[in-house]
Amino acid sequence: MPKDYACSECELTISIGSYHGYDGEYITAMYCRHCGAQYYLQQSTSQFYAGNEQTEEEIALYTVRGPACIQDIVVSEHEPTPSLICDNCRVEGQFGSAGPITDRPPEGFGDDYDPFSGSDSMPVGICPGCRSRTMKFQDEWTT
Repeated sequence: MPKDYACSECELTISIGSYHGYDGEYITAMYCRHCGAQYYLQQSTSQFYAGNEQTEEEIALYTVRGPACIQDIVVSEHEPTPSLICDNCRVEGQFGSAGPITDRPPEGFGDDYDPFSGSDSMPVGICPGCRSRTMKFQDEWTT
């Protein structure tokens, strides 16, 4: 289920997380760590559920939709990890959650952040757009 984070300083809102799309595809909402541009990664349902269980002979096909263009990504065990370039700020890096275009929570939240854990304290993260420590969890939605 995707989660939305919003900045009270520059009003940037980003979404991260996976949901079921149209035509039997899964979509993962992502963003650029450097500028906050929103991205969407599309993959087949069977590939989404297979995850890291693919064999060496298999390749993974992804479509990454950004603010200005669409990039097709092919990931194979025997090839170097492909790179992505942000449409907005032009930063380049490896494809994957550790790269510049990610599905991880903004800096300051931690990868295992659970807004529904019952904790009284709500962390505040760093906005990827204005770099202020004003990014807060806003909502979670289902499809």
